[in-house]
Amino acid sequence: MSSQAHADHQTCILRQLKYFVFQFLQGSVTVATMVSWVCLLSGVFPEVGDKLREEIDSCVEDAPNATGSFHVKYVGTVPENTRFIVFLMSLHHDARFWEKPHEFYPEHFLPENVKKRPTSSFIPFSTGMRECPGKSVLRNPNCYDKDATYNFFNIPNILFTANGEPWATERKVVSPAYSPRIISAIDPTYSHRIRGLVDALRKRAATGEVFNLIEHVLPMAIDTICDTFMGISIDMQARDNAKYVKALLRIPDLFIERVVIPVYQPDIIYSLTGKKKEYQSYANVLFALVREVLEKKMEHRAELRQTSGASHEAGTKLFLDILLDKFEASEKKDMDLLTYETGELFVAGTVTISTMVSWVCLLSGVFPEVGDKLRAEIDSCVEDAPNATIEDCAKLEYLDLVVKEALRHFTVPFIARKAKKDIQVPDVGTVPENTRFLVSLLSLHHDARYWEKPYEFYPEHFLPENVEKRPKFAYIPFSTGMRDCPGAKYAIQSMKVEVVRILSQFKIASARMKPWKNPFTELSLGFGFTFVPTRGWLVTAELRNQSSD
Repeated sequence: MSSQAHADHQTCILRQLKYFVFQFLQGSVTVATMVSWVCLLSGVFPEVGDKLREEIDSCVEDAPNATGSFHVKYVGTVPENTRFIVFLMSLHHDARFWEKPHEFYPEHFLPENVKKRPTSSFIPFSTGMRECPGKSVLRNPNCYDKDATYNFFNIPNILFTANGEPWATERKVVSPAYSPRIISAIDPTYSHRIRGLVDALRKRAATGEVFNLIEHVLPMAIDTICDTFMGISIDMQARDNAKYVKALLRIPDLFIERVVIPVYQPDIIYSLTGKKKEYQSYANVLFALVREVLEKKMEHRAELRQTSGASHEAGTKLFLDILLDKFEASEKKDMDLLTYETGELFVAGTVTISTMVSWVCLLSGVFPEVGDKLRAEIDSCVEDAPNATIEDCAKLEYLDLVVKEALRHFTVPFIARKAKKDIQVPDVGTVPENTRFLVSLLSLHHDARYWEKPYEFYPEHFLPENVEKRPKFAYIPFSTGMRDCPGAKYAIQSMKVEVVRILSQFKIASARMKPWKNPFTELSLGFGFTFVPTRGWLVTAELRNQSSD
């Protein structure tokens, strides 16, 4: 056996070992933690414990040696309005249905074996009326309400969480803040703010050290959001900004963690775990920053009124001006609501853009051929790439493919909705009124029916000839319909400008991540509002010399 073949064999064995270790941990830790929780909760809620013991005593003749062959109504009933998750990994590896549950054994699907299993024991693309989210659901006017799952933290009616008339009013109020004129302000803002990022990357390049790219990208995003949408400068890049970076990255993690882990949803349990205290500590950091911005903006508006009689400069009514106008006109001056509304933009406008910029730069190093093509396109198409504009970036076709492919893999994992009325889904059936459901963008964006290489990083998925083959709604990284992301255009153009300005001056190399065929099995990923590498975007930076690189 050659040394390369031996290495490949060793790698294969290691991956199999990791898989079986994961299966062992999943089976043992999950069962142990849930058994512990159920026993603990039978004491936390005595009436539950009494009903469980009464049911066990009356239904099971030899309870100390109980098997799974009896019917326990109280334990086995899914009550009305229950939210639940179906774990396909467990279902597809259940020894009751699969002869060799953890082996690769295609004979599982021989006709004689298929007949032995229940029909719904194999549902890789889901089943029933939840199979097809796309246009019929997300774009239906009766299905734009967000599920209450999003509001475990008692957030007031801001754009992200509100439903019905409050949401419609909020959307109408803030939409002008994303006008083409505001978006065009990216160019001068980036020209000013990119200097801090470039200086930081130059220092990293000089030492050759490994660093987490987002620790420099996110402070710049905070500065650009404050400049562009708030009209206030806070110079985050010049501060000791580590606590703000950590807060902005952890808040989405903790928020989504509570959404997807049912046991964290009751307040009493969430408090006992210490997670609520952790979330509140990071929220306090964010809100302190928001209040600082609000105080500066209010002072600035007061000064303008004294000098010009207006609260904002002519033709420059920004996002925060819109919120403050609404705040000042309301009878009830709800400062908490104003703080949440402003904080919403901080999180949505900084974290998503920063994570995707970091992903694209990292991937240019993980896949060297992608990085080479990006740099070649930038060098040949943009005359002054370190000062690239929105107009310059619009010419870069390969950059567009790479950004879209990064979003396909690592965008928002799911969207939660609630149907206000019955919704007819063609060829599927009816989604009943008040149904709560998750639309999995992770599944949609990796569906082999629509993507030639669903789990590979393959920017060519977005070549025009390939786009034409797919349904329009097979790719919805910013959602779709009435609740799509109002800042999507700003986000895309910001990402492109920043990526071009970074890659035109630096060659980014991946410090840990290797080329992959399936990021969700080969990489260590977590997710908040988007998928993130659990160890960060670890890279090295090399200052480019275009004549020799």
